[in-house]
Amino acid sequence: GVVYAKKRDYQKALKYWLKNKSAKANNPVLLARLGWVYEKLNKTDKAIEEYKLCIQANPFNHAFISHSEIAALKGEDKEVINSFKKVINIDPGYAEAYYRIGLVYGKLQEGENAITKILIAEKFYRRQDDKEMASHAGKKIRLFLNKYHLR
Repeated sequence: GVVYAKKRDYQKALKYWLKNKSAKANNPVLLARLGWVYEKLNKTDKAIEEYKLCIQANPFNHAFISHSEIAALKGEDKEVINSFKKVINIDPGYAEAYYRIGLVYGKLQEGENAITKILIAEKFYRRQDDKEMASHAGKKIRLFLNKYHLR
């Protein structure tokens, strides 16, 4: 399935992974891959279904992030924030969760909350030596500082 996904042949990847699902119904990696491929195929409801199964199989999984992103696309901002808060409760150092919450707060026009969360994310990205994401976070912080006239 991964080979097909890398070639962007999402239909073949889906077919391959679905064959494996009957034998590995509770495998969180497989469920996350199914959610991801459904996203790529613009089948949002199916993606959400797989991500929820993935979360049930393994509460700390990247499915939280993907499920939250889909919820954001659907305008379910409270669900997005609550999902990321669960991630932070499990792993307080998980930078991506802070970053994504900050983006949602930015969408909700809550500038101070957005900046606070993204500042925390930036700090963790720097500690992890993830220069690319630290740079993205810094750009978002500057954007929000200007947008909300905070300095």
